[in-house]
This record gives sequence, structure tokens and C-alpha cells, in this order.
Amino acid sequence: MSENSSPSRPHDEVVVSLASVIASANQEAQEAGLNEVDDLLNLSFRTVEGKNVWEVTYGPHQTFSRRGGGLIVLVDPDDNSIVRVQHGQ
Repeated sequence: MSENSSPSRPHDEVVVSLASVIASANQEAQEAGLNEVDDLLNLSFRTVEGKNVWEVTYGPHQTFSRRGGGLIVLVDPDDNSIVRVQHGQ
């Protein structure tokens, strides 16, 4: 058992996978000029072109004070590669 695991709280592969997915998406967001800390983060799991992907969406916390500039990053959970990036209006 790894040192991050305990009998009462076993190592959770979903948590590790999501952390890697978010890290990949955050890197893409930074390269796009977004400060991911300032944005609301939404995650959803969906199928795109027959492939399961995580959709990581960055958007404003306060939609009435900031419009546009959102970012959607689709990440392959198998290798954390970026499948597609869509910029909001």
C-alpha cells in the first residue's frame, strides 16, 4: 500500500486521475492567458467522437460582471492529452 493510503481510506484512482486531468487543463489555460485561480471550474465526463473525455470548463465566478473569455478544454483521461480547446466569446 502506498504511503498516501490507509486501511480506512484506500488510494482512490479517480481522484488521482482527475488531479492529472485538471493539471493538464490548467497548463492549457495558462498558455491561453487565463489565470485559472480567478475562474470557476466545471468538470463533466462526456463522449466526443466516440471517445470518453473530461471536459474542463473555465468561466467567470460572477457572470454579470465579466462576459466572455471562457475556455473549454477536453482532456483524454487515458494519457491526459488535450483533445480539443474551445475559446468562449
